[in-house]
Amino acid sequence: DTVNGAMNGIDRRRTLAIFANSWMAAAVVLIAAAFLSLNWYYYHRTRKALDREFGTRLRSLAALAAATASSHKLDLLAPALGVAETDGSLHADLAAVAGRFSLFGIHILREDGVVVFSTRSDLFPPGEPYPLWNMDHAAIIGALEGRATATGLYRSPDGGHLKAGYAPVPAPDRMVRAVAAVEADVKFLHGLEDLRTFLTFATLLSTVGLALFILFAAQAAQSLVRARESLLRAENLASMGRMTAGIAHEIRNPLFIIRSGAERLKRAYPEESAEIDEFIVEEIDRLDGILTDYL
Repeated sequence: DTVNGAMNGIDRRRTLAIFANSWMAAAVVLIAAAFLSLNWYYYHRTRKALDREFGTRLRSLAALAAATASSHKLDLLAPALGVAETDGSLHADLAAVAGRFSLFGIHILREDGVVVFSTRSDLFPPGEPYPLWNMDHAAIIGALEGRATATGLYRSPDGGHLKAGYAPVPAPDRMVRAVAAVEADVKFLHGLEDLRTFLTFATLLSTVGLALFILFAAQAAQSLVRARESLLRAENLASMGRMTAGIAHEIRNPLFIIRSGAERLKRAYPEESAEIDEFIVEEIDRLDGILTDYL
């Protein structure tokens, strides 16, 4: 009964250790997942906030470019505006705006999608269709309807990120027949890309660390269970040894008394000493030998 009770106790402790280890590992995984999710949440929230603020800035710069172009009183319905037609003043003014605010380029577009003027005539030749007309069509139409707009992020041919803003260029009759487009390199994304790389590395490192932690915790729990089992077995064996020694002691005491009585009988009745030796002393010695072997 004692051994069975001890083994049942070992099984219960093993089961409890396994459950405790599982709950601990699950808790650590949930905490790490919550922490990483929070980091990614703030990353995307920061990205959206910066994108929104940058869009507001581009709409303002597009309105500034539109006002600058409108102040020159140019015929925006002409096929294209060359430097000779504007004496270089429009180009100088818009190039100054582009340089001051680190813009990729400023373009004036007709309502039919033709480039009228561009500070980057090498990429957007005047008189040619605007290459981004289809991609930014919704934002351009919004500008033609009289409101400043901004596009989402898109990649430039060199692999960078660009964002464009559009604003209406009012004509003398207050009709909108052209829009001013400004493009800017989104430099804040470089820092966000570094942060994204760091978060990706941290996520991978945390995943590997969690896997190693769970493995280590499982092995530690198993080692602890085995150590407890060994300790319980040792305690059970020690208890059984003490019990055995006590039983042997309690048996040897009466055997010693019986043997002493037999010795006295031998001295009292020498004629029957052979029977006493054969039936009493020898059996007592045999029992004592069995106890010795048992111990």
